[in-house]
This record gives sequence, structure tokens and C-alpha cells, in this order.
Amino acid sequence: MSYVRNIALAPNEGCTCPGCKSWLDHWERKTRRTALICGATDCRKPAMLGGHVRVSGNPVSHYVVPLCKACSERTDEFYVDKELVSSECEKNSRVW
Repeated sequence: MSYVRNIALAPNEGCTCPGCKSWLDHWERKTRRTALICGATDCRKPAMLGGHVRVSGNPVSHYVVPLCKACSERTDEFYVDKELVSSECEKNSRVW
């Protein structure tokens, strides 16, 4: 379990990995899991997007985790129970 805070991105900052359609798709491809439920431990709504978060106490960290729309807009710190995936895109990676 990780304690995180959301990171705001510009609207045009989409995933550029080959074959990824969204940041949620990026998370699913990296973990080889389907994101069904929001990763916030105090929420059980459906995961709608790949939220960008920093681990609390680590200002340079940048990860993607499945979140619902409401949790992706949170301004507080919160716990997530899903795997954190690097937000770094692999421009020449092999698509599975």
C-alpha cells in the first residue's frame, strides 16, 4: 500500500507508448491486469482513468495508478492498494 498525492498534467500529455490508448491502458499493459476498481483504499467506484500520482515524501516520483474520476481530482493525500507503474513511456517498446 502506498500513500500518494495526485499530480496535475496538461491535457495534451497522453501516453506515447506504442499501442497504448490511454494512461489506464498503460497501467494495464505494464501490470498485465485489468483495472476494474479505483485504487484509492477508501473508494470502490469503477476505475475510469490512469491517475498520475507522487508517493508522499518523494517529490520526484511520478507513477500511474487506476483511479475513478473523483479520486483523480483529490487534493489530499490518500492510500492506494494497486501497483504503482512508472509514468515513463517506452517509445520503441515491443507491444504484447
